[in-house]
Amino acid sequence: MANRIKRSKAILCALALSFAVMTACSQAAKETSSPAEFYKGKTVNFIVSSGPGSGTDIIARAIAPHIGKEIGATMKVEAMGSSEGRNYVYTQGKPDGLTWVIHSSSSLVSDDILKTPGVQFETEKFLFLADVNPSRRIMQISPKLTYKNLDEMRKAKGVKGGGTTAAGALATGAAVAFEILGLDGKVIFGYNGKKELMLAITRNEVDFMVTNDDGALQDEKDGNIRNFLVFGDKRSEVAPAVPTIVEAGVKVPKEMETVMAFATTGGTAVALPPGVAQDKVEYLRKAFQNLNGNKDLQKDMETVNGAWRAFVPGKQLQDDLTRMKENKSLAGQLNDIVAKYAATK
Repeated sequence: MANRIKRSKAILCALALSFAVMTACSQAAKETSSPAEFYKGKTVNFIVSSGPGSGTDIIARAIAPHIGKEIGATMKVEAMGSSEGRNYVYTQGKPDGLTWVIHSSSSLVSDDILKTPGVQFETEKFLFLADVNPSRRIMQISPKLTYKNLDEMRKAKGVKGGGTTAAGALATGAAVAFEILGLDGKVIFGYNGKKELMLAITRNEVDFMVTNDDGALQDEKDGNIRNFLVFGDKRSEVAPAVPTIVEAGVKVPKEMETVMAFATTGGTAVALPPGVAQDKVEYLRKAFQNLNGNKDLQKDMETVNGAWRAFVPGKQLQDDLTRMKENKSLAGQLNDIVAKYAATK
C-alpha cells in the first residue's frame, strides 16, 4: 500500500511538473510571438484627437481601412475633443499597441512647450508611427480683403489674426506671422477650431489664420477664404499657385530661425502611448511606410486633400518633434511673441 501511495504521489508530481512546463512554454510562446502575429484579428482603437467631421477625423477614416488591412486588424475610429483625445491616449492608453492617437503635429508641440492648461502629456514621450499628412503652413485671408501682395497688407492697420487657445498652434502661427511678416494688429483667440475660425473670417471678425494647407484649394473654391502665402521656401502641392513668404521677399533674422521652423511645421501625427514594446513600434512604422505604395490609399488621400504626399517615417517625426521640444529658447520666444499680439474676442 505504501509503495502504491508513493508511486501515485510521484505520478501526480510528474503530471504537475509537466503541466507547469507546458503552461510556461505556452506563455513564453505568446510573449515571443511576432508583432505581425499579434495584430492578426485584433481590434485597434484609433482615437481622433479632434471633433467629428474635422479634417483630422476625415484623414483618419480614409487611412483606417488601409492600415487595418496591412496589419490584419480591425480599426475602430473614435473622435474625441482635441485635448481629450491626446490626454486620454497618453494617460489611459494601455501599452499593448492597440490604442493609437492621431493629432496635429504642430498642436502637440505648441500646447506642450507653451503649457496650455489641461495638457497632460509630454510630446517626445509619445511613440510616433508616421506623419500621415505632411502638410505646409499657409496663410488664409478673407476673400473680401483686396490685398494683392504682402506689401499692401503691411500698410494696413489693425489686422486681425485668429486662433483657438492662446498657446495653440493656430494662435501661435498667427502671432508668428505678425512678427515675421511685419504686420500691424492682434491675434483674436477663443475660437473653437478651424471651422469656427472659417466662419469668423466670413463674418469679418477675423482677417486671416495660419493653418495646414490640406483642403486649402477646396476652401478657396467654396469662397470661404483666399490662400495668400505659404510659410517656408517651398510651394504647396495642394495649392501650387500660392507664393511662399520667401518669394514675397521675407528675410528671416537668424535669431528667429527656430521660431520660423516651428511656424512651418505642419502635418498630422499618428502615435502610440509611452511604454509600447519597441518591436511593435518598429513593425507599425514599417506598415505605415508600406502604405506609401498603396495606389488605392493615394486616390483616397487625393480626394480628401487634393494631393497625395508620402507618409513621413515615424523615427524622423520622433526626432524632429523631440528636437523642437528640447529647444529651450523656443518656448521663451514663442511666449513673448504670443503675449505681444494676443487679444480675446
